[in-house]
Amino acid sequence: MLQLEKETHDIPVRKDRELERLNGHKAALVEAEEALKLKQSALKQLEVETASKQEKIAKLRGQQLELKTNKEFKAMENEIDLITRSIGSTEDRELEVMSEIESARKAVEASRKELDAEDAEVQEDIVDLDERLAGLQAEMDEEAAARKVAAAEIDPAWLLRYESIFNSKKGGALVSTANGVCGGCHMTLPPYLKHDAKKRADMVVCGFCGRLLY
Repeated sequence: MLQLEKETHDIPVRKDRELERLNGHKAALVEAEEALKLKQSALKQLEVETASKQEKIAKLRGQQLELKTNKEFKAMENEIDLITRSIGSTEDRELEVMSEIESARKAVEASRKELDAEDAEVQEDIVDLDERLAGLQAEMDEEAAARKVAAAEIDPAWLLRYESIFNSKKGGALVSTANGVCGGCHMTLPPYLKHDAKKRADMVVCGFCGRLLY
């Protein structure tokens, strides 16, 4: 009965561990998705920056038509050239970010597949644990019923003493005296206790640990 109760108490702990493992994969997926969003946001910002520079070039080209001297025209042409080169650098960075986005997208897909596989495994394990818990509960109910029947045939004084020792010793209230040694505390018993335990005429208690002997 004690072993059944222990396993019954352990099952919720095992289920929590399964769910913690699953939550770890969920967190990994969220992290991968956030990384992808950051890369996509960075690309969008670069695209806006490029568009803004191209608008500026178009505006400068329009202003060039109104210039009156070659010096002013050349100065504006230099400014346009600088902006054009800047656009080239930005576009190079865009290509790099696009590559990073592709890698981040693959990481999200891989993380999602891992989560799906883990979720299926965890759900299967939880079903098994729930079935085991139901089985344990049925066994405990059967043992409790059998114990009730058996207890009805035992002297109430003996039963009360047994239960008192059982509760104080956390189980193992009734132990054997194999080879003259208490099966609970493993101390060597006096000869008279060994003799009385074998007779089984009355309750015999170990003088060291207080367990019942047989």
